[in-house]
Amino acid sequence: MLRAAIYARFSTNLQSDRSIDDQFTLCRFFADQRGYSVVQIYSDAAKSGASIFDRDGLRQMLKDAEAGAYDVLIVEAFDRLSRDQADMHSIFRHLTFNKVNVLSVNDGSGDTINVTLRGLMSQLYREDNAHKVRRGLTGRIQDGLSAGGRSYGYRADPLRTGVLVIDEEQAAVVRRIFEAFKAGKSPRAIARELNEAGVPAPKSKHWTASTLLGSASRHNGILHNPLYIGERIWNRQHFLKHPATGRRVSRPNPPEDWKRAQVPELRIISDELWAHAASHRRPGRPFKEARMMRRPQHPLSGLIYCGACGAPMHLSGKDRSGKARLRCSAIDSRAACKSQKTFFLDEVHALLFPRLVAQLGQSEEMQLTAQSWYDQRLEDVAVDLARREEIKVALQSVDQKHMNIMDKAALGIIPDDILLPYIERIRTERDQLLGELVKLATEPEVPVIQHDVTADLITFLAAGVSELTSADRRLSLLRKVIRAIVVHYVGTVSRKFKLEVLLDLAALTDPNATATAAEPLSKHLSAKDVIEFRFSI
Repeated sequence: MLRAAIYARFSTNLQSDRSIDDQFTLCRFFADQRGYSVVQIYSDAAKSGASIFDRDGLRQMLKDAEAGAYDVLIVEAFDRLSRDQADMHSIFRHLTFNKVNVLSVNDGSGDTINVTLRGLMSQLYREDNAHKVRRGLTGRIQDGLSAGGRSYGYRADPLRTGVLVIDEEQAAVVRRIFEAFKAGKSPRAIARELNEAGVPAPKSKHWTASTLLGSASRHNGILHNPLYIGERIWNRQHFLKHPATGRRVSRPNPPEDWKRAQVPELRIISDELWAHAASHRRPGRPFKEARMMRRPQHPLSGLIYCGACGAPMHLSGKDRSGKARLRCSAIDSRAACKSQKTFFLDEVHALLFPRLVAQLGQSEEMQLTAQSWYDQRLEDVAVDLARREEIKVALQSVDQKHMNIMDKAALGIIPDDILLPYIERIRTERDQLLGELVKLATEPEVPVIQHDVTADLITFLAAGVSELTSADRRLSLLRKVIRAIVVHYVGTVSRKFKLEVLLDLAALTDPNATATAAEPLSKHLSAKDVIEFRFSI
């Protein structure tokens, strides 16, 4: 008796969990009719079929298939597996590679043609639905209604669906922000005043300068929101699923695609206040978006965090001798850090670099990480080479099939209504093999553990980095290796502190590793690919 597994899924929270049970019931009946023994069931509730990410049931199903836990997979319809054509093929290839037959109650057997057609139809259905949703939302905008989302200063009308009304308490805060901005106060100073006054922030616990500034190109942030002068703008951006992570990524739309509607009943500020905010951050100084101000100020810029609150630390002036001070950014922008202490950047360098040299030079973890990466890359190279040979053999077989069918066609053995579809399938198979071979055409590069790069970095650190420029490749490598430096103050002495350093040693072995991005400290501390070591003065 063949062992069968069942997979069920429904898309949104608006659907009932009963949908999963109904799919299980239908698939069990299908299995009983064919004499299969159901040994595994998997489900993903309220998970979109547009991506295979964040679907624990699907991931476990594929993992068990690899372990040989079942012989047949049964689904109600192929779109339960995926509504993306590429993902559908990936799932199907994974299952067939592990000798699992895929059966659908509604769609039949999971052969190549059926899966291809159903995957294409599912993707077209999903894209068509997206177009219809956007069309419907455009109609709402033209009718003066909200298309979703709610800006600070407004609340939903409980009596009229899709209608926003002014929240007078929040509107007063909006006016206060614009008036303070016109008076010459910086966004950071305004955010600090609001935090000190205990004014609740829109989404997070504290007001920040970025809450007020947002992005001029996308018209978000309080100082850029045209709704405050009674103009609603929609379709400023669209969202895509990132193919590598499955996360939604926003992309700005060109201004000519924006949808505009006048809603004078939602005006909160005057045209005068808006005109000033549209052209100045402070009198005589234009807005600058955050992405234009990201050049590192010093070698460890963006990597040092406050141990008291977890916020990034930044330069805060110099003393009389010219030594640069570091201070928690939450003190200035959010008034949220209890620690008011500062310390000198050169003291961090003096404490960090000698110990970092010792760590890199003697780290057993680094050697193990390097060897593990090297072994994996060698295995990948071997797999690529073996696959190239498999494709060459498969191409010879396809060419032979083509010659055989053409010989039979010349003799009139095969009628045209059978011949043409068969030839088309052969050509499609050949094109797919050639496409894969083109991707593998370049000889795989045998990896090299970068001991020379590591040694260069150690020598460089031992000499100090005060004179480094951002173009120095060793500085780039240093910023890849260091995930975070957390400063913990000790006792009541202002200049006594200890450091907690998180290192990503994989960056020393993988030349394609990217530099650490500015992220919340919690993301660094939860990373699985880092090690930590502590020291203090």
